[in-house]
Amino acid sequence: MKIFPYSDKYKDQTINLILGILEGEFHSFGIERPDLFKISETYQKDKGNFWIAVEKENVVGTIGLRNCDNNHGLLKRLYVDKNFRGTGLASKLFTTLVKFGKENNYKEIFLGTSEKMVAANKFYLKTGFKRIDSLPADIPNHGDTVFYKINL
Repeated sequence: MKIFPYSDKYKDQTINLILGILEGEFHSFGIERPDLFKISETYQKDKGNFWIAVEKENVVGTIGLRNCDNNHGLLKRLYVDKNFRGTGLASKLFTTLVKFGKENNYKEIFLGTSEKMVAANKFYLKTGFKRIDSLPADIPNHGDTVFYKINL
C-alpha cells in the first residue's frame, strides 16, 4: 500500500470512497460537498494537502489538511475503506498529515465531526486530540457538532 498526495487520476475513486462511506454507512444525504469535486483547488494550495492510500490501484483511504492561516489547519476527509479498517491505515494517514503540518509550521490542527461517527471520535482521542467546545473563528464549521484540537 502506498500513501501519496492526491492527483486527479484518482478523482472518481476518491469521491466514490468518501460518498460510499458517508451515504452508504452513515446515511448522510443532501449535504453539499463541493470540496470533493475540487480536491486540488480546495486542499492542495496555500500549504495544505490531500493524501490518498492506494492498494493495487484502488483508493482505500483519504485525509486532507486545509490551511486556515494563523498556523491553524483543518483536518478533513479522513476515511478508510471498511476492508482496511483495523489495519493501522488511519494512523498512517494521520502520521503523514502531522509530518506535513510540522514541516509547514502548523501549530494546531482542528477538526469537526459528529457523534454518530463513533469510531472516528475514538480514533481522534486515541491520537492525542482534545475535545473542545467550538472551532476558532478562522476555522470554517461545516455543520459539525463535535470539535477537536491537537497541538503540533
